[in-house]
Amino acid sequence: MEIVAEQEIDGFDHAVSAEALGSADLGQLAEICRSLNVRPLTDFQAAAPDTWFDPGDGLETVDMLLHHLGKKASAIDNCKAIVADLEEFRDVLQRLEAEGIGWYLARTSD
Repeated sequence: MEIVAEQEIDGFDHAVSAEALGSADLGQLAEICRSLNVRPLTDFQAAAPDTWFDPGDGLETVDMLLHHLGKKASAIDNCKAIVADLEEFRDVLQRLEAEGIGWYLARTSD
């Protein structure tokens, strides 16, 4: 998974590795998100060209996942690596929010 930004920010690299998220059980993550009453990460994949999401919405999901997984590491396999990916996502989304730049998630091909 990768974050696609609506526009580039000079001197800021918004690339994230997200290897653990890319290989995670996204259905299981979606279930966790629904139990936390936040949008699943897969909801932030662009369904149509020029579909951009507010970074604050993504931050809400990422922050809730980080909080939950920090307390319940057994909730998903490979939790430590997934948390590391989510922390990278949080950093990028915080910067995009500060700059007022939209985003979406894209699946990366292996």
